[in-house]
Amino acid sequence: FSLSVREKFHFTTLGRNHNRIKNLLVEANKIDHDDQLRIQMWSGSHWDSIGLKMKRPARSLILPAGQYERIRQDIAWFQPSRECYRARGLPYRRGLLFSGNPGTGKSSLVHVLAGDFDLPVYVLNLSSVSGDNNLMAAFSSVPSKSIILIEDVDAASFSVARQSQPTGDTKSPLREVPNG
Repeated sequence: FSLSVREKFHFTTLGRNHNRIKNLLVEANKIDHDDQLRIQMWSGSHWDSIGLKMKRPARSLILPAGQYERIRQDIAWFQPSRECYRARGLPYRRGLLFSGNPGTGKSSLVHVLAGDFDLPVYVLNLSSVSGDNNLMAAFSSVPSKSIILIEDVDAASFSVARQSQPTGDTKSPLREVPNG
């Protein structure tokens, strides 16, 4: 019986009556986790559940006025557009890049958004990725309607020379990544 990407439980009973285990599973499915966020982390070969985290309210974020609302509206606009993407043969995904110094709330912003949209968060630290195939395995094993949070992108090593980044507006942590 599989509960998530890589969590498996095996039950054994004495005798032929499995009703107690079936009742246990029915009750476990009834547990209400509306105030919690499911977090998974890439271990290098599969996603490990690191548990549930209490959802954070948007008011706990410290962002420039209106910025959270703009990001939230962007996601709300994107979510119902799956069929539009499919009709055009485009991959249905949305990439947002948040930049800023460590500890400025980028991951917190992602967790608040995930809580607002009731989406699980899959945390991918690029130091746990051993190559292109491993990266593809990580991405392809994430269920739809999920958020992938890529941590420490600046710490990743790339085989091509890094190009200098434009020095644009450093006040806004939101940068949009083109799809495709």
